[in-house]
Amino acid sequence: VLEPRMRVGERKRVQSDLSTHRGASSGKVEYRGKLDYTITYVGAYRVTTPAGRFDARLLRHEYEMTIGPATAHYRSYGFYVDDVGLVAEVSEEKITALLLYRRSDRSARVLAEFPDP
Repeated sequence: VLEPRMRVGERKRVQSDLSTHRGASSGKVEYRGKLDYTITYVGAYRVTTPAGRFDARLLRHEYEMTIGPATAHYRSYGFYVDDVGLVAEVSEEKITALLLYRRSDRSARVLAEFPDP
């Protein structure tokens, strides 16, 4: 079984500011937001995939993002092998968005979609 680069239960966290721009060349910020990303080392496992059997590290990736009218929550469990990379993954994602559709400078529509829980 692989020697871990992190200890079981150890977490690494990154927090970032985000922004979107109205147009590719405008430079004008339309929305600001935050990204909170965490990787947790779950442990070493032997995993069998269609490509073969591997000794792998299991990492949990989680992020929560909010920018403007959108929020996203993501969680995945990935099995990683040295010199190969990701060999198996299970993930889930929930996105909620409220979209402002600009028809002109004086007219806009609000479109809302809320996915089933």
